[in-house]
Amino acid sequence: MDLAEDRAALLKLAELKNWKHSFDFENALFRLNNTIIVTDPSILIVFASSNMPAMNGYQPSEVIGKKPSMFQGAASSAETKIQIREAIHKQIPFEATIANYRKNKEVYDCLIKGFPVFDKSKNLVNFIAFESDLSAN
Repeated sequence: MDLAEDRAALLKLAELKNWKHSFDFENALFRLNNTIIVTDPSILIVFASSNMPAMNGYQPSEVIGKKPSMFQGAASSAETKIQIREAIHKQIPFEATIANYRKNKEVYDCLIKGFPVFDKSKNLVNFIAFESDLSAN
């Protein structure tokens, strides 16, 4: 899958789940070079963009059905993990930088901009995270 296919898949997911959103997937993927992860309400990954291997070495197929905490480890700030969990629990947007781990166990600083996604009936249906590797800049 390439970034254009990612955009199409995200739009299809948004339509399928009846998202009420204003996310600019094209800008996020092409101009800002974010990796995008979408989870279900129980925080299991249901979508990961095809540029994920460049950021952390994982193929999207390797992370589907797992929790994003799989990228964290000893170097990941406990305080930041708590802040993220609290925002998810409260269903509010958050922005945080956390030490994540690549597939090869190398640590990198990951900026996460996370958002709850509601359907048009105001039910929580997904969470979406726009992630970037600050170590690469």
